[in-house]
Amino acid sequence: MTNEENIAEQIDIRDYLRIILKHKWTILSIFTIVVVTTIIYSYTAIPLYQASTRIIIEKENPNVVSIQEVMA
Repeated sequence: MTNEENIAEQIDIRDYLRIILKHKWTILSIFTIVVVTTIIYSYTAIPLYQASTRIIIEKENPNVVSIQEVMA
C-alpha cells in the first residue's frame, strides 16, 4: 500500500464538515428557495376534490332472522 492510497483512505468526517461549512451559504440559499417555492405553491394552488359513490338498490327482501327463530 502506497502513501497516496493510505492518505485517500483516511478521509475523516471533519473533511466533510469543512466542505459543508465552506459552502454553507449556497446550501442554505438553495434550501430556502425550495422551501419558499413550496410554501407559495401550496397556498396558491387551486384545491381539487373528487368523490364518487355508488348506491345499490335490491328488489329482493333481505333474509332477516327473527329473534324467536334464533332462540328456538
